[in-house]
This record gives sequence, structure tokens and C-alpha cells, in this order.
Amino acid sequence: MPVTKSQNTKEIYRAAVYARVSTLQEEQEDSFENQKEYYSTLINLQNNLILTEVYGDRYSGTSDKREGFLNMLHDAKQGKFDLIIVKSISRFARNIIDCQKYLHYLKSLNITVYFDQEKISSKDQRLEFVMGVLSLCAEQESRSISDNIKWSYRRKEKEGIRHLGNNRILDYDEINGILCPNEKSYIVKMIYDLYLEHKSLVKVQNILHKRSIPTLRNKETFGTKTIWNILTNPIYTGDRILQKKAPKDFYTRKPSLDKWQSYLIKNDHEPIIDRYTFEEVQNLLHRNTLG
Repeated sequence: MPVTKSQNTKEIYRAAVYARVSTLQEEQEDSFENQKEYYSTLINLQNNLILTEVYGDRYSGTSDKREGFLNMLHDAKQGKFDLIIVKSISRFARNIIDCQKYLHYLKSLNITVYFDQEKISSKDQRLEFVMGVLSLCAEQESRSISDNIKWSYRRKEKEGIRHLGNNRILDYDEINGILCPNEKSYIVKMIYDLYLEHKSLVKVQNILHKRSIPTLRNKETFGTKTIWNILTNPIYTGDRILQKKAPKDFYTRKPSLDKWQSYLIKNDHEPIIDRYTFEEVQNLLHRNTLG
């Protein structure tokens, strides 16, 4: 444990626990409860530690909306504990920069953080070195996984197998790995025609609502952002773009544009919109944006 006072000391430390699991899957829920139970029991067995609170989150660490973590920081500012025990560095923060930021903040409040898996605390001068090694290992693993996925994509493409991902496309069905227009393909055509006629995303939105045209997820109203995405997506011309979004940097978890390379596959599938109409809409969108 992080506090190594002799048994004769009368100094008592107030300890909090932060537990986190990555998903809401049933087995992860068990892991969450196990973390809470294990560290609560461990603290109660120490003669110089008192458990004050167990904070936890059951959501992905890629999101800043960690209510348990934020509540813990709020209580830290209120001086409700002296020590935080967490399973590992990876459970504490989503990247090294965030981890260092929170550790610096807690240090300013005279609060120590102990990482049980690494057996190291924020008072230990070796922590920065340990975090650096862990981040390099994780980044290398991430790159290796990425390379394997890219290799798999290329191999499947050569074999005629297309990877479409998990995103559904309005007016298309996936049949044997190929996008095929379905019986609702009139919706996309309608959106393009309406925009060329009315030259307004809001007007298109209102007309679709009045006509009770359902969205991909059967919502009653198309958002203007959704309409924009449909009007600017080259997939409706029969082309497909691989890796549309830049990969995230391991340290900052922000898009890394210097590592980004997208791939355009022309004439990948049957088009719904002809290229002339698509370009006409792009020009109109551009003029409306400038105007």
C-alpha cells in the first residue's frame, strides 16, 4: 500500500477509491463491483487508512463525461480525503497528458494517488518514467493493431471482399459485402432534388417533415446536419472513402492529421446520384456557405 507508517503511528489517512470499467457489458459490470469490493476490503484491513468514498464510472474512458471521476475531483477540492487508490494508470485517465494534468492538480491539494497494478504512487519520482514506458508500449501496440487491420483490408479487397464497417447508409443495403440501393432509395434523390430547388437546408428539412419522411433510424425529423452529410457524401455517386477520419494520437487522443491518409475507391457500387447532380449540389452548398 502507498502509506507505510509504522504500526505505532497515530496518523490516519482518509482514502478514496476510483474504479472504472470500459463498457456496460455484463462481465465488465462484474469487474466494476469486484474492484469496489476488493479495494474497500483492502483499505479496511489497514490500521492507518479509513475509507471515505468509492467513486466509479461504467462508461468508456474516451469520453470526458465521467461523472464519478468529476465528483471525486470536486470532493478532493473540498478536502474530503488524502489518498486515492486506483487499479492502474489506464483506469485513471484516458491518456498520459490528462493523467499528468490530474496528478498535478491533486498534488496541489496535497492528495496522493496510488496505482495498485503498477505498485507506484504519485509521490514516487519513478512515476513519470513508468508512464512514459507504458505509453510507448501502448502506442506501439496500437500501431501494430492498425497495421494488421490495414493489411486485412488490403487482403480482403484483393479477394473481392469489401469492408463496409458498422455504419448503415441511408437508402442502401449491404448484400454480400456490396452496397445495393434498396426500395427507399427515393429518399436520397428527393433530398438532392429539394435542395437544388429550394437552396436551403432548413426548407428541405421542413418539407421532409411535412411529408413524414423517416430517417435512417426512423426518427420523424431529419436534422440539417444530417441533410448536409447526405448532400456531401460521395458514397451516393458510387464511390467509397476508406479511413475518412484521422486516427487519434495516443498521447492527446486528438486527431493526428500528420498520420492520416484516406483512400478513394471509385465506382465501388451502384450509384443513386449521378456525378453531375452531385457536383452541382456541392457548388451550390459552397456558394450558400460563402454567401
